[in-house]
Amino acid sequence: MPDQDLLSFLLTSADPSGRFLSEMEIIDNILLILFTGHDTTRSAITLLMKYLSDYPEVYEKICKEHEDIAKSKEPGRLQWEDVQKMRFSMNVVAEVLRLMPPVTGAFQEALVDFTYAGYTIPKGWKADQLYEIKRA
Repeated sequence: MPDQDLLSFLLTSADPSGRFLSEMEIIDNILLILFTGHDTTRSAITLLMKYLSDYPEVYEKICKEHEDIAKSKEPGRLQWEDVQKMRFSMNVVAEVLRLMPPVTGAFQEALVDFTYAGYTIPKGWKADQLYEIKRA
């Protein structure tokens, strides 16, 4: 059911053979979600702050975007519609996650043939992502 929380779903869902999760399996699933969600969010926010400190002009554009949205509405809480107007901010976050994803070890597929460091990578090949933080 879409209106169930995760714990309720784990407690009430059975596999095709009718077997329910054990108490230990439920605990493992809850802890997995808790820790992976915390670690990836922490990493993403830390990397965002790092890049914003490296590129103050980007930080200024984000601040201006947020100020413009705040000025265009009555004082109060942000609404989902306000967040959707933050196109530049969302693009910056997406670029940070592209450059330094919080979860490494994923593969990317080459969309076109290209050459890197003297090696030709054909379209369709999968490449392991290796990351290194570099200062411009």
